[in-house]
Amino acid sequence: MVLYNLCLIVAAFAAVIHCEDCVFNLKHNGKDIQFDLNRFEELEKVNFNKSNDVYLNIKLCKSNEHISTCDGIKSKICLVKYKSTKADIGSKIKDVKLDVKDQLVLSLEGNTICEKNLKYSTDLTFTCNKHMNENKMDFKVNVNHCKYVIELESAVGCPVDDLDIRNVCKVTIPHINFKFNLNALRRLTLNYLVENQNRQFELNICGRLTENNKCGGNITTICDITDIRNPKVYAVGKYANDQLLYDTDSKSLKLIQHEKATKKKRGRRIEFIFKCDENIAPGKTKPKFLNEENYQDKTISPNIAYFEVATSAVCIPRMILCEVISKYTARFNLKPLHKRVDNWKIINKNNRGIFYLNICGYLNEYDGQISTSCTVDGKTSACYVDGSGKGISIGSTQIGPYYDGNSIILNYTDGDKCSNSLKWSTVINLTCSGETKLIHETTNFTSCTHVFNWKTPKACEILFERKDQCMVTHPWYSQTVYNFSNLKDQTFEKNIEDNASFRFSICGPLQKPCNGIIDSAACWSAGGTEMNIGLFTEQIVFDNGSIYMSMQGEKCVNNGQGPNSHTVIRFVCDYLDSNWIEYKKDFEECTFQFTISTKYACTQPLKTNNCTVDDQMGNIFDLSKLTKSNSNYEIITNQKKTIILNVCHSVINNDINGVNCQFNSGVCLVDHTNLLYSNRYKNLGDVNESPQKKGNKIILEMINGFYNNHKVSSVIEFICSNKNNGPVLTAEENHKFIFQWFTPLVCPNHQHIKKREIINNYSTLKQTDLQIDGLNYTIYICPKNNNDVNYNSEICLNNNSPLGRKIILSVNKQNIAYTLQNKLYFDHITNTVCDEKRNTTVQIRFMFYCGYKLQIPKIAKNNCEINVLSINPEMCDEKLECNAGLYDLTPIKGTHIVNINERKYYINICIPGAEGIGGIMELNNINYNIGYQLTPFKTNEEETVEMSFTYGDSCIDSRLKFPNTKYSTTMKFICDISENEV
Repeated sequence: MVLYNLCLIVAAFAAVIHCEDCVFNLKHNGKDIQFDLNRFEELEKVNFNKSNDVYLNIKLCKSNEHISTCDGIKSKICLVKYKSTKADIGSKIKDVKLDVKDQLVLSLEGNTICEKNLKYSTDLTFTCNKHMNENKMDFKVNVNHCKYVIELESAVGCPVDDLDIRNVCKVTIPHINFKFNLNALRRLTLNYLVENQNRQFELNICGRLTENNKCGGNITTICDITDIRNPKVYAVGKYANDQLLYDTDSKSLKLIQHEKATKKKRGRRIEFIFKCDENIAPGKTKPKFLNEENYQDKTISPNIAYFEVATSAVCIPRMILCEVISKYTARFNLKPLHKRVDNWKIINKNNRGIFYLNICGYLNEYDGQISTSCTVDGKTSACYVDGSGKGISIGSTQIGPYYDGNSIILNYTDGDKCSNSLKWSTVINLTCSGETKLIHETTNFTSCTHVFNWKTPKACEILFERKDQCMVTHPWYSQTVYNFSNLKDQTFEKNIEDNASFRFSICGPLQKPCNGIIDSAACWSAGGTEMNIGLFTEQIVFDNGSIYMSMQGEKCVNNGQGPNSHTVIRFVCDYLDSNWIEYKKDFEECTFQFTISTKYACTQPLKTNNCTVDDQMGNIFDLSKLTKSNSNYEIITNQKKTIILNVCHSVINNDINGVNCQFNSGVCLVDHTNLLYSNRYKNLGDVNESPQKKGNKIILEMINGFYNNHKVSSVIEFICSNKNNGPVLTAEENHKFIFQWFTPLVCPNHQHIKKREIINNYSTLKQTDLQIDGLNYTIYICPKNNNDVNYNSEICLNNNSPLGRKIILSVNKQNIAYTLQNKLYFDHITNTVCDEKRNTTVQIRFMFYCGYKLQIPKIAKNNCEINVLSINPEMCDEKLECNAGLYDLTPIKGTHIVNINERKYYINICIPGAEGIGGIMELNNINYNIGYQLTPFKTNEEETVEMSFTYGDSCIDSRLKFPNTKYSTTMKFICDISENEV
């Protein structure tokens, strides 16, 4: 059995019943024994000979991407011979046991082959020596052919003998699903020495005092040595009496312990108050004594002593903190406001200085515009740069965010020194609003505080839940569980454009390590180079109808700049369980998103018993062909509202649009103007009875809806027609919504035959004719909406797929239906022989890009591969227009020339360039395509307008890990009334 994260091991002498990272809990003869190897983190070099040319590199715990690979694997134990040959002799822990001396033994297997099919392996035995410094070890190494036997002598190898005390030091905060574990603060050899307030103490945290303390005792945790001649037991640790508490008001942890009570004396209460300080690692932690109430008269109650402990061990990760769940049970998620590449910029209108902010993280030092003085040590969250370019930190330590009942408040403290000896701090007040506006409100020079007000929809209450164990519950209905465990132990992979591919797994590592990283769950490959883009996790998130898991991986560039890769795997409902995968990538942001269609993201469906109607005249009308399994029909009203519905089936929740209607709803209204997500969806009728025939119409009625304080119902009237058109909202009267749907499915047999004769041709479809290698090709683009009246054809209806846009390819009058991969392309294998020796044929990749106007297809040939690029407005999800919301960009319409760093750029704004190209970069008299505009202009939180180009030529930047990475371009348009329009 392969062991990941050191779990689920059954050994000969002892059973591992639980483990966490490098902590092993074993049972032996009914006794609990624990070993904590977390201190064994540093890279250890073990020499075999005096010349030091054969040695082992050992890295057991928390192995990560910064450790060099060993034979292509991120190994725990690597054998290095003569500085060039490497062998992985231990990357997977196969067994954990106790030997006859009750010493911990780890058996590991490597990936390097020793001989034939035999891999290298290692047995690692830990010998206890309590008198050695916890960071020191002695090694003994024996080699038995392909097996290495290593004995490590250290205090780390001693079993934990104060397990009862340690068990107190874990607490979970249920409402944010975060677990504190303070055991990293436990000292193994040297106790903490606290000297202040004219008092002296020896103490340990999450464990008893170590050997040779002044008070003795096997449960003593604090010894008062103020009077060194008369040391006193100040506190003892015991699981039954101790408590680790989280104060939701102060957002702090408290560890409660007591002095041992007697019949004559009440035991003292000791409170450790923990303070988050991201700059103090557990090994650098120094507790402080604050005070003791009623120290002179211990008969008076209460008798409480207070210690303060500042450490990073109690800091909740900033991204988790930004999932705000208040005591009012309101839930918010500020993570969409976090910048991965640049920073938020606010201009100081008084002196043209600039404020830089980031949310849920530090400022990005790789923002090319930011002053280097703002990113010293990489620990600044807010900075101000004056007109001369001088920058000062106005906040580094994050406090909050927290919800006060009206707005979300985020503080950054501990900035640079202010004029009155205080330190600068920043307060950001975020309020829910339909508009987006970030302004600098005030600067208080007395308190050295900058205040910002931010109106944004991202500060509105949401439906949010995050759970472990590869499942998540619905925030409204806790009994509704989305469990993705059945997707474990599978590898989802796909080959995509430019010889690139990806593979990922769910809730577990990939079966084949990515770039040598055995904990990788997501891998991107291009040109023979692999990049780990996500370490596995079992956490699943439900966020406003979107269900996903997120992972972190390696950087996209080789020079250490830029953020680590961030991968999101999103699960959308598909009752057919197609496991269809769509993907998006952005190498600039180093983000990857995979969307997988699966039944495990679906709620329990509600269906009618029968979706057919028998008119007793020989006609049976079957409406189940209109039932959707992974999407809904949409009707957009002119009041910023959308009505979604399904036929004979409840609305599809958790689809690609994040729909979250009532589970029994067959018709649902979405009010996009309602900022409160929980009130955005209104049920207009439950899935109810089967359809019925009334007159010349087929009627499907759905009742028991509720809207605008009234019970409502919905009726769909299906009317015979030669073309599909519908559904269409025709009336709303007496709290009843009436829809009409024209379809051939309800036509009597004779009319249905006539209908087929009418549309069994391609005259209603737009076509493109090509000739390639002597063969005639005709491309028919099926409409996005199968109900489109103007461009309907039976071949599109018969080949309809819910998984993507359909293209009909006619080759010498033979028709083939293709589904576009990732909405962009399909591959056609021809019968034309390309290489007789290799028995290969020509492959044609047909690519379809959105554009301002129809372009003549561009054909490019490269050996056995042919690319055909079609620019067509029909392929646009949204029409390309020269505006974004209220912003009109027609005054700058045209081609603009920009010179930057000896490079000349030709940027097309609101017009198609040659061959549909959005921009050209000229460098050393060579032109490079920097992308096509495939999406409309968009506005963002900074009140700027963005234009994006993608899928340009291969990038020439040598820092990128993948040589075939394509150019993409983003242009930001910023309002400046001092500038001319042109």
